[in-house]
Amino acid sequence: MPGLEQRILARFDTDEDWLLVPGDVLYLPPGVAHWGTAKRACMTYSIGMRAPEIADLAPALPDDREDNGFYTDPDLAIDETVPGYISERAAERARKLIADDGIPGEQTALTLGRCVTTTKQWLTPETVPRGDAERILAASGSGGCLKVHGMSRIAFDNEHAYVNGRSHRLPAAALPILERICRTRDLRGPVPGDPDVVALLLWMLETGAFEVSGKI
Repeated sequence: MPGLEQRILARFDTDEDWLLVPGDVLYLPPGVAHWGTAKRACMTYSIGMRAPEIADLAPALPDDREDNGFYTDPDLAIDETVPGYISERAAERARKLIADDGIPGEQTALTLGRCVTTTKQWLTPETVPRGDAERILAASGSGGCLKVHGMSRIAFDNEHAYVNGRSHRLPAAALPILERICRTRDLRGPVPGDPDVVALLLWMLETGAFEVSGKI
């Protein structure tokens, strides 16, 4: 219907009717129009998957391009299903979607990582000044725990870390830590003394990756 943010049909023609009872689960795949009425208390979940478009990955391409498809990965391999990990194959899929061999692979990977971690403007966590970030990280390294902010998006590939639409070079020594952060959504235990690792964690704090309320 016009004027509404959601796609709501002015007329809905029903093909199938389902009446669920306690214990039933009804799954509706993407693209299936549906309308329902709760007879009594129930739970409904809508799970969205973020898929960049060509325009997101290559904004410099012509606006009148008709094949503005979405990123897809039907050939996703099991070794790519690591929380937060953007594989080299994912960047290659994105480059093929753009269909421009002249775009360097690293640039496509950077754009993909920044794109999938960009938050909505009204959901972006607040940044933290460097001085406060240093104090928070020191306190965490003394046995504390930093939880990833509920609105923060974190990802990484073999070269970069991505937080809320920004990127930072990923030192090899920080890879196990970042993998664990993406898997457990927190930072626990002593912080390694490697200056590159410390620099990355400070950048993550400054970028709003962690909850800091009451820790400053």
